[in-house]
Amino acid sequence: MSDNVDRLVRPMILGLEPYVPIEPPEVLAKREGIAPEDVIKMDANENPYGPSTKVAEALGAFSGYNIYPDPFQRDVRAALAAYTGVPAECVIAGAGADELIELIVRLTMDPGDQALDLTPTFGMYSVTMKMAGVEVVEVPRNEEFGADIEAIRAAVNPRTKLLFLCNPNNPTGTLTPESDVRELLKFGPVVVVDETYHEFCGFTVAHLVDEYDNLVVLRSLSKWAGLAGVRLGYGIMTPKLVDYIMGIKQPYNISVPAQVALFATLQDTDLLLQRVRSLVEERERMRGMLEDSLGVTCLPSKGNFLLCKFPDGQAPGLQAKLAKEGIFVRRFSDDRLGDYLRISSGRPAETDALINALKELVTSA
Repeated sequence: MSDNVDRLVRPMILGLEPYVPIEPPEVLAKREGIAPEDVIKMDANENPYGPSTKVAEALGAFSGYNIYPDPFQRDVRAALAAYTGVPAECVIAGAGADELIELIVRLTMDPGDQALDLTPTFGMYSVTMKMAGVEVVEVPRNEEFGADIEAIRAAVNPRTKLLFLCNPNNPTGTLTPESDVRELLKFGPVVVVDETYHEFCGFTVAHLVDEYDNLVVLRSLSKWAGLAGVRLGYGIMTPKLVDYIMGIKQPYNISVPAQVALFATLQDTDLLLQRVRSLVEERERMRGMLEDSLGVTCLPSKGNFLLCKFPDGQAPGLQAKLAKEGIFVRRFSDDRLGDYLRISSGRPAETDALINALKELVTSA
């Protein structure tokens, strides 16, 4: 049997640099030789408080797992419409926002079309577009890591079909104001505004869907609702785009357990949004300790994380040393972020453990 499998693979895939995902606690623990319960995960912007207890109760009480879910997501879309305040015909759900990213690329892009990537930003945009044979043009963010509207304007041409705007941006935490989003929408390409961190800042442009048929807003239940492991996201867009995506998605893409988890989550939003406020408060407490006690520069953030600049090229070594202590943070390959670590907001005890470890490591680095 031949080992030359590469001949069967599209050349573009052979040269693709894949997205680097986050590992689960049990894998991290085994790698570092520590107990899984000693892992402090501050690397994936996950919610340390987990989902509502109503989710486990609902999953245990439900018995209809032998039946396929509704391919048209009627109850799911109605529930999300009630939560967001937008019409159900403007909503479609995905198995995480990642699935909707792929579906939007599939819907709008032909091989050779051009799309803009506002770097540094969420890496799945670029990977997904490259897998589709799209030419990805990087438009660097400005010195404050904001979207450079004039540079984007200059980059747009007749081949430009798509633009992703993470807002607030991951990993920088910066927010693009509505006035700038409106400018982007005037340029012509489809503008996908990823509002995964919406609940942590309250900002949205979802109301602009009525004005602009080239606007798509993405949301997630991974961060604010503690459902990262369930894989559930949704999009808000003009009904015609919903219809097109409904026709190209996998028919049963929202699993029955995901639906049950959603309905239970939306029955407990008061508690979950209080946890969101607690994570925002903890983010700012962490900022104060990092800046005041350690001299670290933290970018202003509207998410549940901080992007922190460490002096003297210490960031790579600090990430590895923190891992040995059971504390995991995120580092990125982008050239502009070589001195930065992204640290997720956690429980107070997790923040304290991080700061205590850094006090030892930064002074000894």
